[in-house]
Amino acid sequence: MPEHEQKRWVAELTGLSRECHHVELKNEAWRGIDVAYLVCENDRVLQPETQLKYLERLTEQGLSPRETRCDSAHSPYLSQPMTVAKWLDELNSEVR
Repeated sequence: MPEHEQKRWVAELTGLSRECHHVELKNEAWRGIDVAYLVCENDRVLQPETQLKYLERLTEQGLSPRETRCDSAHSPYLSQPMTVAKWLDELNSEVR
């Protein structure tokens, strides 16, 4: 993504409350639905190895996440919107 676009989107970022990391969840909606994960292979925020550990945790909890990979960095919906749209269309067509 061009640097001017990066700067534009970085300016849109907002903070995340610390409390969200310490609240006990009572109903994790993702446990009752099919789970899919788009591994971003050029992500420098969440390295691909870390993303794969998340997938392992889901598998250990009895889920069968569908793994798809792309060559994007951390925000594929910004840098590769057509890749994300195609991925979502494929997932949607599988549900029907």
